[in-house]
This record gives sequence, C-alpha cells and structure tokens, in this order.
Amino acid sequence: SEQIEIKSEQIETQSEQIETKTEQIETQSEQIETQSEQIETQSEQVETQSEQIETQSERIETKSEQIETKSEQIEIKSEQIEIKSEQIETQSEQIEIKTEQIETKSEKIETQ
Repeated sequence: SEQIEIKSEQIETQSEQIETKTEQIETQSEQIETQSEQIETQSEQVETQSEQIETQSERIETKSEQIETKSEQIEIKSEQIEIKSEQIETQSEQIEIKTEQIETKSEKIETQ
C-alpha cells in the first residue's frame, strides 16, 4: 500500500512536470510564431527598400545622362562661341584695313 502511494505521488509529480513542459512548449511555439511574423514583416520591408533603391538608381542614371547631354551641349556652344569670336576678330581686322584705305584715299584727295 505504501508503495502504491509512493508510485501515485511519482506519477502525480511526473504529470505536473509534463504539464509544465507542455506549457513551456506552448509558450515557445507562440514565440516562434511571433518571430516568424516579425521575419515576414522585415522581409517585406527589405523588398520595399530594394524597390526604392532600384527606383533611385534609375533616377540617378537618368540624371547622369541628362548631365552628360548638357555637358555636350555646353561644349558645342563653347565651340560656336569660339568660332564667332574668331569671325568677329577677322571682321575687326577687315574694318581696320578698310578704315586705313579710306584714310589713305582721303589724304590723296586732300593732296590733289
């Protein structure tokens, strides 16, 4: 009879331990579920950030191309300005020559 009581207490103790283990496992299960949801959320955030980075990269590429185009246009304008400058210089020399010719003619006329 005493052995039966001892066995009974052991079984009760084991039963309580099993219940405790079961509760721990349940708690761990809930934690794992929560962590899983967090990981899913973080994954979606990373995906969103990746798309934003891709979009920004495309914008930067577009801006770069625009800047390159502007640079080429500026270079072309610079060359045109240089050409105009040379033309103006040439015209100035021609005007100077014409002026000297006119002065010379004027002097000849005066001399006569």
